[in-house]
Amino acid sequence: YVANIDYVNNYFICPTSYLPYAADMEFFGRPLETPKTIDVCLVGSDRPERRELISNIKYHTGINAQLICGVFKEDYINALAASRIVVNDVAGGGANLLSMRAFEAPAAGAMLLQAFTPALRDVFEVGICCETFNSEDALTKQISYYIREDEQRKRIANNGQYWIANQHTY
Repeated sequence: YVANIDYVNNYFICPTSYLPYAADMEFFGRPLETPKTIDVCLVGSDRPERRELISNIKYHTGINAQLICGVFKEDYINALAASRIVVNDVAGGGANLLSMRAFEAPAAGAMLLQAFTPALRDVFEVGICCETFNSEDALTKQISYYIREDEQRKRIANNGQYWIANQHTY
């Protein structure tokens, strides 16, 4: 099994199947009513491009955006659950990989704002369970919209958590 659909045909020695990541709801599931103390977060390694992205989000939207690094286990899950929106950029597993965070953030009750990748269509209903962006400008526009439109954001977060719990668990 491979988690990046682009790699399915790369293995000729044995049959290979696409199996996207998932989330353990017993571990990641948090009540949707968890207090949201962070408007937007990006959880991951401290890289210059991520620091710049967070700085630009703050500048263009005026909201509480945080790059959260070095958190693991409960601290990681609590950071996701305390966020209104979790931004997930494409990580180092190939351009069409959906990282585990794409599943963990909705499981924890946050709205997922995912860098667009074609694999997303195979796993999520965009606009129903998550939202996407394909540029920094589109990202800041999405953030500005969903911070103002609280009910829309909550609906997507709720749908995302439901979708993960019913379609993408271990």
